[in-house]
Amino acid sequence: MDGLLGDKRRHKSLKPNQPLESTFLRSRGESAQTLSLGGRISFQAVCPERNMFRFYAIDIDRDLFGDVVICTHYGRIGTHGVIRKYWPKDSKETQKTLRRLIQKRLNSEKRCGCAYKQVG
Repeated sequence: MDGLLGDKRRHKSLKPNQPLESTFLRSRGESAQTLSLGGRISFQAVCPERNMFRFYAIDIDRDLFGDVVICTHYGRIGTHGVIRKYWPKDSKETQKTLRRLIQKRLNSEKRCGCAYKQVG
């Protein structure tokens, strides 16, 4: 992952409110959403039978230097969780990273037995 915590090349190709991802929920029959700079997508997986109470959020914004940063915040509901940050090189890598992160959440039922649902 080249953009993970390093290689901070600036790219100004993304403008505020420019949609980045629009079809990631259509395959599950849910309404399609868009994520733009300053936006957030939140997911939750709740399965009391498996004692699974998880949250996952993806934020995209600019840091103090004007670089685009993708922040993921995840963990057990009711805890502080973990925050990870990615600095993609350009808009193409930004879309690729977002698509990868979202698809991993949407395919969670195969991996852990409980599906994430979009909230908020």
